[in-house]
Amino acid sequence: PDLAAALDSMFDRLSADGQMLSAEEQERWLLTINRQLGRGSEYRAATKAREARGGDLIREDFTNVYVAEAQAGKFWGIEHDLNAVLGAGVAD
Repeated sequence: PDLAAALDSMFDRLSADGQMLSAEEQERWLLTINRQLGRGSEYRAATKAREARGGDLIREDFTNVYVAEAQAGKFWGIEHDLNAVLGAGVAD
């Protein structure tokens, strides 16, 4: 799959309603990819987006976390996260 489709699949796997990630869903995602809260650039970007929105993360916020990862050249990190959540990445 291409990256956009893989990110959509990851969001769909994490979100109960397909529209947003609740605080609990965000925590589960971050624990899955980072094994603890408070670490990782995804954590910092998601926290900033949640605070800016004043609530749950929407799909666009989630995607933007990974756009920033890609812009920083962290393709290995994106692949890791996809594998952790979906069991496969875009390189598989």
